[in-house]
Amino acid sequence: MTGVAPAAQAAQAGRKWDQEADVVVIGSGAAGLPAAIIARENNASVILVEANRDIGGHAAVSTGNIPLGGGTAAQKAAGIVDSPDILFRDLCDWSVVGATAPRVPLQRPRHRSRFSPTTTFSPTTFSWPMD
Repeated sequence: MTGVAPAAQAAQAGRKWDQEADVVVIGSGAAGLPAAIIARENNASVILVEANRDIGGHAAVSTGNIPLGGGTAAQKAAGIVDSPDILFRDLCDWSVVGATAPRVPLQRPRHRSRFSPTTTFSPTTFSWPMD
């Protein structure tokens, strides 16, 4: 076990793991918990591993800002025009920051391939809990 302190190596050497599951999910955050739920809904046995004492991961401290849009049924019903392309621009375009807003360096990702799953599947993600 390279990179692990000797005391930790000794403690881990005595541990035995004999659990099995169809799916093992690491982390119960915004991605892990839904993955575990979907796996169970599809009759898979699941082990959910969480390092923290409660669920939520980093999503628990995200201030509740989950960018969902891209043309959801709720948006369409309200007459709001949106699409995955518009959502991508909303997430990545700092030019919308007004003149009185604090100036911060451009840190938003601009690589479409990194945000494509987020923006493309956003409407489905939005409607999934209501299905």
